[in-house]
Amino acid sequence: MIDNSAKPCSPAMSVPNAVIPDPVLRRSASAEVLWGLDPKRGGITAAVPALSAAISNNGRIQAKVIAFVPGAPRHRTRRTATSEMITLPAGRIRWLGDFRLKAELEETIAEASVIHIHGLWQEHTITASAVARKLHVPYIVSAHGMLDARALRAKRWKKEIYAAVFERGNLAGAAALRALTRAEVDDYRRFGLKAPIAVVPNGIAFPESADPQQFLIKFPELANRQLILYLGRLHPKKGPDLLIRAWSRIATRFPDAHLVVAGPDEGNTQASLAQLARHLGNADRITFTGMLQGEVKWGAFAAAEVFVLPSHSEGFSVAVLEAMTCTRPVIITRPCNFPEVEEHRAGLIVKPNESEIERALIEMLTLSATERDAMGARGGELVRSRYSLASVARSMTQTYEWLLGGSLPQSVEVYFA
Repeated sequence: MIDNSAKPCSPAMSVPNAVIPDPVLRRSASAEVLWGLDPKRGGITAAVPALSAAISNNGRIQAKVIAFVPGAPRHRTRRTATSEMITLPAGRIRWLGDFRLKAELEETIAEASVIHIHGLWQEHTITASAVARKLHVPYIVSAHGMLDARALRAKRWKKEIYAAVFERGNLAGAAALRALTRAEVDDYRRFGLKAPIAVVPNGIAFPESADPQQFLIKFPELANRQLILYLGRLHPKKGPDLLIRAWSRIATRFPDAHLVVAGPDEGNTQASLAQLARHLGNADRITFTGMLQGEVKWGAFAAAEVFVLPSHSEGFSVAVLEAMTCTRPVIITRPCNFPEVEEHRAGLIVKPNESEIERALIEMLTLSATERDAMGARGGELVRSRYSLASVARSMTQTYEWLLGGSLPQSVEVYFA
């Protein structure tokens, strides 16, 4: 539940730290700042460029991406008809001492009316927020789940020191904060932050088609199987080990079913999971595909009987939206922060433990195909009505315009301390 001191905003309330730019001097533009572009890093690297392009397509604000990328040259700009991508080199030490690089970032940010910083704990947050404050450009920060209690426990002491020296100041200077979910509002407040919080979820661009054959051509041995699909980074916080353990306990009951574990490896997690499967004696009932992209990824969703994300900690999973877009019923855990799945009877929500995941798998696999199809269809309708990328871009545009002195965003819940 939300902190009692947090309440929806009213028109009489003002936005702290917001600067209303002279419309003659500054064009309406946003800069979306993030660390990294490698798709193996997961959600932010895909979500931010897509959101930027969708905001520009909306026509009212021209958005560009500023990405701090390991190994990137000093300053490279790539433009398309609707978007602009600027890449800068990553590295905390480099950004501490390279004043020319800082000046280049300052010139780039000076062109924007509002800055949106995505993610924490890296140099992009320090440098972009410092430049924004220096130039009196309002900025908004999206933590993307990085203030979740479990996320804060990882490398706890390092984060506490870093927060005390840098991150709390960066966040305190924000004109507003963006939460992906209602639960993330609580995370910000528990961290002691008082800025207004706008709840704007991730959105998704719907594929033109999702053909299961695109996946089965690559993995023909999986044809005519009931596929249970996990798709996401292979990282302990995502809980793939829970799924493998749960599956090992029921696999013999469902001889036609097969578990597919898809996604980029992180920290040699795949080797540990494969070893676990061998130890449990069901390695022949599990296929590790590695990272899937494009038509093959969409084909995997289309070929699956059910999608499972057993995460211990999540911001707001794009993979769950993708699965539901393909009308797949889903099994997710409560830390996925998506109660609408249960409310719309689009899947099952369980606690992140083996026994509950086992129970959910049994329930899902014993439903008739007609019942699963109906569940998946309800999920598809939910995502297409609420989580299209165009809809999310409109909400983000309204939020930016509000920060620049406009009226409260009509399609966004905003909370004040």
